[in-house]
Amino acid sequence: RPEELEKDCYLFDGWYTDAACTQPADFSGNVTANTTFYGRYVATDAFYKVEYYYDGVLDASLTDRLGPVAFGTTISTYTNKQKTGFNFSEVSPAQLSVGQDESANVMRVYYTKRLVNYKVSYYLNGTDEQIAPSVTKSVRYGETGTGNLLSIEGYTPVSSNQTISQVIESAGTEIRFEYYKNTALTTNSGTF
Repeated sequence: RPEELEKDCYLFDGWYTDAACTQPADFSGNVTANTTFYGRYVATDAFYKVEYYYDGVLDASLTDRLGPVAFGTTISTYTNKQKTGFNFSEVSPAQLSVGQDESANVMRVYYTKRLVNYKVSYYLNGTDEQIAPSVTKSVRYGETGTGNLLSIEGYTPVSSNQTISQVIESAGTEIRFEYYKNTALTTNSGTF
């Protein structure tokens, strides 16, 4: 009888006389000729992966291959790999039952870009004196926010830019429009 060899993650299941391991070897008598025997191993453990997606895009550089763990082990934990500007969205499946098919042993963790509030404000040129109420807007982290020039009675915009765009990465970012105050000039002959 040949020696049984150990293999990580596998259980020795016996000796066979065919390569497909369907005909069990009979060691009740003596082996009288050169004979090839085939050892069959059955998996008992498997590896699993945790993949991380950011706005639906897999970041393969962050994928973890973990284990081995016994078949039937339930996995419900993972390493939080939240990136700046992203919030956790979901994990699928919430509990992974590790099976024989390693390609199916995958937990997916999803993050989405967070919303960031910014404001559009209207000031007297060179001061912090507001001449119209600020408008609060939201965009997803790292995207471009815009503000539009207002027509404000009694004031003239410093710039003729109708729209200002800016990449928004933090709450409290301000898009600022400045205005000159219109002044009436009075002379002896009338107002201009």
